[in-house]
Amino acid sequence: MDDALLAALVKEIQSGKESALALLYDHTVGRVYKLALRITANHADAEEVTCDVYQQIWRTAALFDPIRGLPCQWIMAIARTRALDRCRRSQTSRALLRADPALLQ
Repeated sequence: MDDALLAALVKEIQSGKESALALLYDHTVGRVYKLALRITANHADAEEVTCDVYQQIWRTAALFDPIRGLPCQWIMAIARTRALDRCRRSQTSRALLRADPALLQ
């Protein structure tokens, strides 16, 4: 990934340009999905995480600070956090169902 290009796209996203989000998606979706899949070990969860990542990028682009790191690092940190959150939610749901099988009915 070209960090200069990604930084320019994030700057455009900060200005509300949806087309910049689409280009950012095109340039990064492969890596985001692979990371999400590696963490969740589930294709459906990885797809959901991937969607969540780009929604969060859209909502929080103004928080990106190039002084704190590269755009690809920021994007992958979001992906990692979202994937771990998804795993925790899944584990909690499974634990609840084991504790109270009546929840299945």
